Amino acid sequence: MRIQPSPPLSDSETEPQPPSPGAWWRQTGKPTLLITLTGLACMILLLLVLGLLSRVHASRALLVVIWLAAMLLLMRLPHWLRQEQRRTMVSGILISIAVLFILIVHYNVPPPAEAMPHALVEALLLAPLPQGREPLTLKAPPRISRQKFAQLLHEGTGGTGTSPAAPYANDLYDIIVSYELDPAVALGFFAQESQFCTTGICYSHDMKSWGGQRAAFNPERSAGIVRGRYGSFVSYHNWYDSVRDWCELILHRYVARGLDTIELAVPVYAPAWDNNVPAIYIDNIHRRVAYWQGRDPGTITLVSERRYEDLMTGLLMESFLATGQDYHANWAFHTYALSEARAGRSLGSPLADSRYITAGNQRYVVQVFTHDTLYTPLADIESQTNWGDVRRLSQLVEHMRQTQPEPQPEQAAP
Repeated sequence: MRIQPSPPLSDSETEPQPPSPGAWWRQTGKPTLLITLTGLACMILLLLVLGLLSRVHASRALLVVIWLAAMLLLMRLPHWLRQEQRRTMVSGILISIAVLFILIVHYNVPPPAEAMPHALVEALLLAPLPQGREPLTLKAPPRISRQKFAQLLHEGTGGTGTSPAAPYANDLYDIIVSYELDPAVALGFFAQESQFCTTGICYSHDMKSWGGQRAAFNPERSAGIVRGRYGSFVSYHNWYDSVRDWCELILHRYVARGLDTIELAVPVYAPAWDNNVPAIYIDNIHRRVAYWQGRDPGTITLVSERRYEDLMTGLLMESFLATGQDYHANWAFHTYALSEARAGRSLGSPLADSRYITAGNQRYVVQVFTHDTLYTPLADIESQTNWGDVRRLSQLVEHMRQTQPEPQPEQAAP
């Protein structure tokens, strides 16, 4: 019997086929949503450029848009990963991200003490905020008056002389207040960084730098870069630009990110890996602001126990704090004082901050301690000074005694 082939099915009788993943993607409107999110992201960037949206709000809005777009794309991921090559590529990307994350975490910790000889006291632990000491906010009503602000700039710190910013004190006070920042805390940063620009490269190069920044927040305000022993720092055309730049830096990169107290901001502003001791930096600002307000600085610094890596370091640090002097881990005299104490040749407590003097035709930096006086000859170009050449007054006296002939006793007249 001859079998007749069955007639082809009509269009109405054809078995339904499942829609392709691409068709499903288009039918559900996902491409339209992605286009909408892209347009929304462009609108956020436009509002940011026009100044109608702050950086913080813009970044948060963009984060939400990116997250929504990622969720939409994840729905496409199973179909896209059907090919072996694509799965291999995604696996490689994920492994690279993991390795990069491990490297960032590993190298983001401060270097060991042996790799950073000027950070011998970085083992000072940053304990939680001591009970009895309120956090010192950056954004606050003025804690000191305009007259006090001007007086401090004219008097300087520790006898270092009048600050070059003193003639502009009233205007600088108004600028800081206009940004709703506290002038006392602003002065605390200025004092800690350069003693009101009366010492260091801020003074020698007339940098007009309020906060010792390495780069300007607004590049248009920069007058150039000055290279010193511990890196490069930005200089400014005038004190108005410098203070405005510092205020905007503090507001946008610290206060806006939630780092609105010196306890939160200083470890980022002056990190330990950059030759700083954040705990001492914070303590110095607290003590200064309290003293300028007429309060007892000791009541806020001795509330809690400070911890050190060893007794010698602790005793030296306490001697600085007890005499009201700032300890700077990257200053040659202070590093020398610690090394001498470890060697059993203690200099005692500092009696004043370091200062510049001229003897004959040579300039020196000098600091007086209870047991001796340290000095370093300055090069004609200060940035070329050999800061490792720290000398003691007692050694100079001994050298002079050995090189000068002893006076002969007078002969009695016949």
